[in-house]
Amino acid sequence: MKPPTTHPEAAEEQAGFFSGWSRFWFAPSDPFGLHLIRFLTGLLLLAWLLPLAGQVDALFGLQGWFDRQAFVQAAKLNQQTIPKPITRDSWSLLYPIGANPAALLAFYWGSIAVLVLFTLGVAARLTAIAAWLIVVSFTASPVFDMEADPLLLMLTLYLAVGYLLLGQWRRGWNPLQRVLGSGDWIVGWRWFHPSDSSSRASEAATLALRLIQVHLAVILVTTGLTKLQIAEWWSGVAHWYNLYTPLSTTMESLRARARDGDWFIAQLNVMAYATIAWQIFFPTFAWRSGWWRLLLLGGAVVGWIGLATLYRIPNMGPALLIGCLSYISATEWGKIGQGLSQISSLRRVAELLPNSRESTWTASQTEAYQTSRGR
Repeated sequence: MKPPTTHPEAAEEQAGFFSGWSRFWFAPSDPFGLHLIRFLTGLLLLAWLLPLAGQVDALFGLQGWFDRQAFVQAAKLNQQTIPKPITRDSWSLLYPIGANPAALLAFYWGSIAVLVLFTLGVAARLTAIAAWLIVVSFTASPVFDMEADPLLLMLTLYLAVGYLLLGQWRRGWNPLQRVLGSGDWIVGWRWFHPSDSSSRASEAATLALRLIQVHLAVILVTTGLTKLQIAEWWSGVAHWYNLYTPLSTTMESLRARARDGDWFIAQLNVMAYATIAWQIFFPTFAWRSGWWRLLLLGGAVVGWIGLATLYRIPNMGPALLIGCLSYISATEWGKIGQGLSQISSLRRVAELLPNSRESTWTASQTEAYQTSRGR
């Protein structure tokens, strides 16, 4: 009996699917986008952690607002009744030193120093991993809880993966470079060495950015679908409760708003439905180029403004925008560089961006690149 033969068109279509899937995750690309996401994430982490300098022991110490006895008692309670789940599997680098205020303060300022190095790209392979450990440790405190914590954890985790793998198999690196990473990851390296392209074309950069992109899309879609289960979002008045909180709302402010009540409710409806639509349909435009970028980045900027003004959440907006910037491809960054190069005062800045013509890789170029690296 002759085995069934695969139709040539079906085989070609299947091969094309797997080839496209492989290129999506692993096609070499200029790591400029990865370095930019690292730099912006580092700035955000410093803005997130530095304001807590005066309350380190109170927020994170075992003698502070959530002391050792509180941890013991909370572990016995229903995990849904406490700010954050506390189980035997939860961990933080602060736990062993939480009872020593001096050691806790030293760890805090050491973390700040590590985040500065991480932001600048110094020893990025080590500081990226350390940055993730720092975020995990400080977000474990039940006292200190922010809505942006999951985004910070996501960004630092995938940046650590990217820098751990970036240049891992590159020839010509000495042992110290393999441990710490290349000097061309440092902010401004291309400013002084514009002809140095040793850091370009990396599968690890593509993989790290794709992980951020897919994870962010999942977060936004699930968040939007969750809103559909809440009556206030269906009725379009969910933003009302953040504009008029119980402790700040007065009868006079409500009477003043009643003069244009219908128009105000209509505005609230548009804001609520636009928020849900942007989140649920995020994957349909996030990976599209051209004018779709206005919807991607414009929505992130509007979300930043709304989160900062309505919800009083200063860090979540920047984290969302950084995640959206990860969708900008190396080719698009190259086009931005070409546009900047038209302005004489910005030509030097444009040299830091990848070349759009060098950022588009064909299958033959990818194969030649992998062969040159001994794959």
